[in-house]
Amino acid sequence: MSVYAGRNSIENIASICRENKVKNILIVAGKKSIKENHAFEKINKLLVEFNLFFFQEFSKNPNLEEVNRGINLFIKHDIEMVIAIGGGSCIDMAKLIRSLVKFNNNDIERIIIKSKKLIKSVPLIAIPTTFGTGSEETSFAVVYINNTKYSLSDKTIKPNHVILDPDLCLTVPKKVASSTMLDSLCQSIESLWSIKSNEKSKKYAKKSIKIFLENYQNAYQGNIGAIEKMLEASNLSGKAINITTTTAPHALSYPLTIFHGIQHGHAVALTLGSFFKINFDCKEENLNDPRGCSHVKEILIEIFELFSCQDSTGCVKFWRKLMNNLELESKLANLGIDEDSIENLISYINLERLRNNPVKLDKNQIRDIYLN
Repeated sequence: MSVYAGRNSIENIASICRENKVKNILIVAGKKSIKENHAFEKINKLLVEFNLFFFQEFSKNPNLEEVNRGINLFIKHDIEMVIAIGGGSCIDMAKLIRSLVKFNNNDIERIIIKSKKLIKSVPLIAIPTTFGTGSEETSFAVVYINNTKYSLSDKTIKPNHVILDPDLCLTVPKKVASSTMLDSLCQSIESLWSIKSNEKSKKYAKKSIKIFLENYQNAYQGNIGAIEKMLEASNLSGKAINITTTTAPHALSYPLTIFHGIQHGHAVALTLGSFFKINFDCKEENLNDPRGCSHVKEILIEIFELFSCQDSTGCVKFWRKLMNNLELESKLANLGIDEDSIENLISYINLERLRNNPVKLDKNQIRDIYLN
């Protein structure tokens, strides 16, 4: 993978396309954002020598029908390269299209559900225009089938080239910025306590958290230098979860997004605060992590220190204050989610992500987490 970072790094895009000797390019992008951040005019100007085809007809939570539409467009125009310009959903959509295009449309659902091995496809350039998801660094992509979230995972999914240009992030609405920044932070925290964590993933995650804490307030206010640093933090969080994947807070977030429209990062943050205490209060009999409770507690203490907190209670308070600083509601009840809604949420939880959490959870605990 090649990574181009910094202001005006978008200008490398033509040389990347020439090096790959392509002519027909599929641009996967958001309808509004690509024009608001001027990426549309930049791309058309920089890639004037290529045939560009745009796919923008998809939702924030990509579903199978939308993926199939993108695949049909890919086939129709004999696409030789895909470029994703947008947030995490946009990059996921581009990953899905280029990774599934060589399969028959009738087989794609089975391939996703059964996690079948994929076939190497055309090159993909990922250009994030939000500073939080880290999707440009991961080998998986999220897709929904009948309101159930699936994560397609294969090493061939990961983009070949990444462009991290902060100038393309200047028009991100504040609510989107706060949500995506928290997504990055949640990914790094979850990566640290994941049962799959190792020294490499912890190095990425800790560095990402430190950069976040030093820059999130200025980035939220639109400072270009801070945004550039937050793109780095996001990229590092993507590298971390590409090793470990995410854990329980992410598992609990997906139904909140699909059924209640809560933005992904915000949805993850709503429950993550509870896990500072849940995971720290582990017992050997309710553990998923084979390294034992002492290991889990040691990791949590390191997380407390990163946030300058004394204990789990202090970290919960810190978390609520952080969400408040980013103008995000921290309680589900204030978002109109009642007890009846919670039963539906529980039935759609991704169990794989629960198994990756250091501590086991049952339905009663999950219900309490949502209620509190």
